[in-house]
Amino acid sequence: MKFLLSLFFICFYFLSFSQMNKIVLKNPSFEDTPRKGGQFGEIKDWFDCGLINFPNESAPDIHPMDFWSVHKEAFEGKTYIGFVVRDNDSWESVSQELTTENGTMTPMLSGSCYKLSMAAAWSEKHMSGSRLKLKQKGDKKQTYNYTTPAVIRI
Repeated sequence: MKFLLSLFFICFYFLSFSQMNKIVLKNPSFEDTPRKGGQFGEIKDWFDCGLINFPNESAPDIHPMDFWSVHKEAFEGKTYIGFVVRDNDSWESVSQELTTENGTMTPMLSGSCYKLSMAAAWSEKHMSGSRLKLKQKGDKKQTYNYTTPAVIRI
């Protein structure tokens, strides 16, 4: 009986650690070739959700580069992603399948705690055209400063 009880606790001990797999993001600092959204295809290891949600809008940008008057430096690595929230109620977003350290796919579990850290910045300038105002005013050359703070949803 002691042997079975010991075996049970040993199995329980190892099973409890197997449930604590760390979720690992691929390319978490969005390292890629700097470019305006939609140039050169997808962002390495990320899926552009705008293709589904807002197919007529541009993809997120990879900075730093001299466009949209955004001049922030990367917090980590050489590049970062830039998201915009537009005046026509569209926004940019990305996703990826969650994997553990050993490479297996895993869902986030209800009732579980997860720790997430990120570096986020706001740009004083983000000059871009507006499809909404283009439709209203017809001026293709006019740009607008998109700096209204947004909500980060995970």
